[in-house]
Amino acid sequence: MATIVIVDDEVHVGNALRRLLLRAGHSVELFSRASEALTRDSHVLPDMVISDFRMPEMTGSELLAQMRHRYPECVCVILTGDADDLNLNSAVVNSLVRKPWVNGEMLEHLHDLLVERT
Repeated sequence: MATIVIVDDEVHVGNALRRLLLRAGHSVELFSRASEALTRDSHVLPDMVISDFRMPEMTGSELLAQMRHRYPECVCVILTGDADDLNLNSAVVNSLVRKPWVNGEMLEHLHDLLVERT
């Protein structure tokens, strides 16, 4: 399965997504701040990074641009409840997922993104 990094300042949202992905057999790292994700100390490269769009320190797009620079092969996903005014860089962001999600559809979508990556 995949190694997935989740960054969401809403703890209950991050925890819900973490539980879903763990039940599906993935390895998951959860961070509530972008700076924590950027300073993660792991020798395991993430296969996917999922970030909330609106966060205090920086937007999800800004975070994913930095993560893409560090991990060029990772799949980058924006998670948002308000996508009306998003201006996403398709060179950085592979997909946009809206909150609230449907668990089965979310797992299928993320699986498809990971398969496309290989």
